[in-house]
Amino acid sequence: MACLRTVLANTALSFVANLNNYTGPEVFLNGRTPDALHTVLPRTAAFGGPPELPNEAVVGLLRGLVPGLRDWSLNMTDSPPMFIDEEQRMVSMHAFGQGMTDLGPYSNEYQFILITTEDGTLIERSWEIVDSLLVVDFVQGNSTEHR
Repeated sequence: MACLRTVLANTALSFVANLNNYTGPEVFLNGRTPDALHTVLPRTAAFGGPPELPNEAVVGLLRGLVPGLRDWSLNMTDSPPMFIDEEQRMVSMHAFGQGMTDLGPYSNEYQFILITTEDGTLIERSWEIVDSLLVVDFVQGNSTEHR
């Protein structure tokens, strides 16, 4: 059996691969426990809802904020490199994402923090730190290109 560090890295890479195979907001559910929670930080009025969102609420949020998302690409960076904490079953990674939506081009920067199940194979808690000003601008009809 693979060591936990390898399993955690593979779970994080699968998270990114799932988002890169975006066919709708439901892809966010792949690789998550049914009762997983997700938090978007920093909190702004654009994200609404409680601080911790169950899976279905995240799907609704994505559907509302980025309607018709297509041609999505999420690319992890090496700066800072992926951080893995085996004791906490936690992975942290920095990424840039971009795609096209019904509202126009969308791009943003992310820091994802994932906490997994004991065996490291499923995400049970996640945080998404995002440039919320860009999200607010986008929702209000302002472009996020060239930022």
